[in-house]
Amino acid sequence: MKRLLTIVLVATFATPLMGFKFIDPPRKYRESDMPVSWSIGNQGPDGLDSETARDLITLAFDQWENVPCSPLDFPFGSFDTNSPTFGRSDRTQAMHIRSDSSADIQSILDSGINAAAVTHGDFNTPLPYNGTTFFRTSASNVIFNVRNWGDPQDIRDPGCFSHYSYLSTGTHEFGHGVGMGHSCDSGEPCPDPLLRNATMFYSGGACDPSREEINGDDAAGANAIYGIAVDFDVTPTEGTQNVGRVPFSVRVDVPAIYQIPRYETYIWNFGDGSDPVVAANDGDVESIEHTYETEGQFTITLTAEGSDTDCGGEFSTDRRQVGAVLACDTPAPSFDFENRGDNVVQMVNTSPLGAFGCVTNFEWSANGQTVPGYEPTFTFDAPGEYEVVLSASGHGGEGEARGTISVTKAATGEGCSASMAGRSSSLALLLGLVGLAIRRK
Repeated sequence: MKRLLTIVLVATFATPLMGFKFIDPPRKYRESDMPVSWSIGNQGPDGLDSETARDLITLAFDQWENVPCSPLDFPFGSFDTNSPTFGRSDRTQAMHIRSDSSADIQSILDSGINAAAVTHGDFNTPLPYNGTTFFRTSASNVIFNVRNWGDPQDIRDPGCFSHYSYLSTGTHEFGHGVGMGHSCDSGEPCPDPLLRNATMFYSGGACDPSREEINGDDAAGANAIYGIAVDFDVTPTEGTQNVGRVPFSVRVDVPAIYQIPRYETYIWNFGDGSDPVVAANDGDVESIEHTYETEGQFTITLTAEGSDTDCGGEFSTDRRQVGAVLACDTPAPSFDFENRGDNVVQMVNTSPLGAFGCVTNFEWSANGQTVPGYEPTFTFDAPGEYEVVLSASGHGGEGEARGTISVTKAATGEGCSASMAGRSSSLALLLGLVGLAIRRK
């Protein structure tokens, strides 16, 4: 049997900015394996006794068990006194670093993370569910690093003094255990507060109780793995990318797998303030077309309502695709300048950047030179009046600003302002949401 063992640190499986993710490769506990008992090893973490640790981890599991229609069931089994190991594939467990920890475990935690999770399973048991092929998980182990761990009361105490939430960390790590990846990873743009506040966000600090309970994004991910879920496709009416110049139109479709009788009504929210669109499931749900008239990065949400006796009757579930559409206006560049002395001028970019990713390039022409960049400097041969042209391009096309600057020998700090003037032309759509965030600090 080909075994599958993956340590979950930051690797995830899904398209960025699309909401919840699965660990890579996707895997889950099999419903017929429930209940999955778990144990605690090494007595307890620093700052908490074993009984408190057990109660808090039970609460962590409860978060995932309480997702509507979730079959998850994790009763406490025992305190494991038989030398528990991080690589143990026959038991779901929580452990804590001690001086006798193995070198490989210590090397993982030496990176500074609060905790690490590993899931055990195999590639021989595919489990198709809700449109995704998962593999079977047999056990999930979590090891907590040496920290000043605290219970919820410690974390909320005004004198918290760098306590780390054992409940938040446990909820997060066992989220990995049930199959969840990070809602957002380190370095990944994360504009949606629902993703930033999810239990499965990639990091959490000291004295922070905000992720002790899972939120809507976490629950939607758990439902995609174990419960009732819905998903949809977004395609532009023209071209191949969901990014373009306003007015920009897209088409949304419900895959056939989510048009079975349990789903009765679909409600579309396009994220731009327009009225929701409601469609009944008649067995052949037609595409819905929507046009974005204003610039922005938009989140589309599909809510499916229906009834399923196995899940307690009526239900409502939704799927959000964050940043699914980027609609851009024509760039409207503008600039100012500052004399630095010795005929050196620092250009100051005052262009509105609009929605993240709409403007992808700036190019400056002055003194016979053309250079790219956000705020370059130019050195002139002598003081005087010089024309500067700033071109901005992106998914909405190209805009240009012209202005005359006064170059002085001395550093005056004086400048002028140049606004968009003259011309506007189309620019081929660029692939990807390439923005100027690194320059927007």
